Amino acid sequence: MAAQSCPVPWARIKLWIEAQEKAEQQGNPLTKPQLQALSHLVSFVEGPEPDISAQDHVSLLTQHIQFHHKKDASSHLPTYEDVGLEVPISGNFHWRWRTTCSLPSASHMIFPCEGHGVSQGQQPPLFATKKASKQYAAMHALAYLRAMRPPPAAIVAPAPASTSNRVSGGVSLKSATPPVSKSPKASDSSLAMPPGDAGGAPLAPPPPSAEITAQDKPTATVEPQSASATADGEFYTGDLPSLLEQVAEVAKRLTFGVPKYEIVEDPNKPGSFKGKPVFVNGGRMPDDIGHVTGAMSKNVAKLLIAEQLNEYFTAELKRRDGIFRSFTATPVENPTS
Repeated sequence: MAAQSCPVPWARIKLWIEAQEKAEQQGNPLTKPQLQALSHLVSFVEGPEPDISAQDHVSLLTQHIQFHHKKDASSHLPTYEDVGLEVPISGNFHWRWRTTCSLPSASHMIFPCEGHGVSQGQQPPLFATKKASKQYAAMHALAYLRAMRPPPAAIVAPAPASTSNRVSGGVSLKSATPPVSKSPKASDSSLAMPPGDAGGAPLAPPPPSAEITAQDKPTATVEPQSASATADGEFYTGDLPSLLEQVAEVAKRLTFGVPKYEIVEDPNKPGSFKGKPVFVNGGRMPDDIGHVTGAMSKNVAKLLIAEQLNEYFTAELKRRDGIFRSFTATPVENPTS
């Protein structure tokens, strides 16, 4: 006698699904055993975790804000909120995390959000660790700020004169030091997303003009990003290193030599740093160029030094080009000769 397969009661399953949807809308969600059973059939997690690369986006975001808000960086630093969810996966419950990043410098916009890390109609991704979730939020917040503020303009240098002294009428022309200000210039400068639930309901952000109220804000731990979290190791490869590269290149063209950055803790301001550039041909540079104090991290101090050097080198290039052009112009004949 041949074995027969049991028919699937699809009609009753559909009726059960409709009934459970109505019950959940009325505040009666599925039980844990029911969720565990369903997780064997369908995934409660939408796809694999996004790639956040090997960069420390949290530190990059802090450095970006500190560089562009030198006077009041602390009031523009982001805050993070972690939301933990118990998600059924293959019959067992596992903790997964979502983190949001709020940017005071962008009208307290919340990341990730639709168009910035979240596709239309989709949920924000879940991560197995808080660290990865926080990096994802910071990555999209930083991408937004970089899109709103383009990287520093490159130094446009005129064609350099020969490194040898030029002679006009038997007089040797030597470089003079241009006047430089001792004080560095400072660069002046919402979408809310509620936490999801274990049932996987999509998270839709409100319009950008929506204000975040106490009742809308999820109950979670708020972690202000302090300056101490900034990495002081190798400088990151975002839009700002191009400024350091430009400074090094123009310093070589001006025969100052590539500068080194001497940065130490500022004894007058605990927790901050001071620094200055060091040149091999240091006698040819004004002593007070590039001296900074009170920087919130070593990398920020390096950027502030580079910004002053950039301004000085631009002025020096223009000055030297002006001298060169004044002695290469076509001379006017003397009518009495």
